[in-house]
Amino acid sequence: FGLLALLIAFTFSGAATRMDARRTLIVAETNAMGTAWLRLDLLPVAHQPALRQDFRDYVDARIAYYRDLTDIERATRENARANALQLVIWKKAVASLQDMPTPTLGVSALQALNEMIDITTTRSVALETHP
Repeated sequence: FGLLALLIAFTFSGAATRMDARRTLIVAETNAMGTAWLRLDLLPVAHQPALRQDFRDYVDARIAYYRDLTDIERATRENARANALQLVIWKKAVASLQDMPTPTLGVSALQALNEMIDITTTRSVALETHP
């Protein structure tokens, strides 16, 4: 029975570690989104409303993706929508820099958007590595 107890303990320890890692990634993604949202303020005011709407749609797609993970078809569709919106947001943000007298001020907004995009890859790998 001692060996069985040890085996069970290792199993639960591994599961707890993976759950903590996933929880950390959720916080990281949320923080990245929050930072990116705030840094949109650094971009020209004329570009912000469209970017913010795309951003809201992106967040909705990310939430729907995780909500629908048990339905592979719907989750795949929402993930594709989120990925497409990432590209739209990125292109609009880059284009908005052209309307800035000092485009370097907007670079930190691009860095935050890049982090927001990167964390989705990290979470996807974590999800696929050990479900």
